[in-house]
Amino acid sequence: MKSTDNKLFPKQGFMVLKTRSIVGAYLVLFLFCSSVFANTPTLGTITSSTGNSHVDIAQAFTTTYADSSSWQHLWTVNFLVNTQVSGASCFSGLYNQNSNQLFLRDDSGTAWLGGYAPGSANIIENSYAKLDCSLTTVSGNGTTLTVNWRVTFKAPFTGAKNTYLLATDDANANSGVVQKGTWTIKPAPTVCTITPSSCAGQVGIPQTFTGTY
Repeated sequence: MKSTDNKLFPKQGFMVLKTRSIVGAYLVLFLFCSSVFANTPTLGTITSSTGNSHVDIAQAFTTTYADSSSWQHLWTVNFLVNTQVSGASCFSGLYNQNSNQLFLRDDSGTAWLGGYAPGSANIIENSYAKLDCSLTTVSGNGTTLTVNWRVTFKAPFTGAKNTYLLATDDANANSGVVQKGTWTIKPAPTVCTITPSSCAGQVGIPQTFTGTY
């Protein structure tokens, strides 16, 4: 009986230790996953979230992003204006918080253009939009990062669009792309006719002109 006891107790002890090791491993994994998901970046708002503007006229957009630890833990933040989640043939802007650089996606959506600091005397552009770095500002406060984008849309890029945000942190966790609003881009206003197109008038005598736009 003694020898049997000696064989059983070590096995039981081993099983207890093994069980505790497994439970401990799952606990560590759970805590790690909880930490990762707890620190996943979150998205704020776009101001203005809806509205319209004309091509060739600069438009300001303010976007906010957050990280539960600190805004300084954000790596990159994106602002997309397009009919769908695609970086091609549109305005797709990116700010790299770690390097303090602004970028714009090229026409095909395969490469980033620019790499200039906010406030610098640079303009990044593709065939559909341009980003004025000199009037684009960035600020951080607590957990929130705010980017004020100064965007000018070009003539090929008109019609109803959606606006999207995305944030990625230093651990490469991201918020996912989320639509935050809509925006309509109108063609540039045009002058059609003025009637009369030419005439001879006299000082002090009213003259009527009719214009169509």
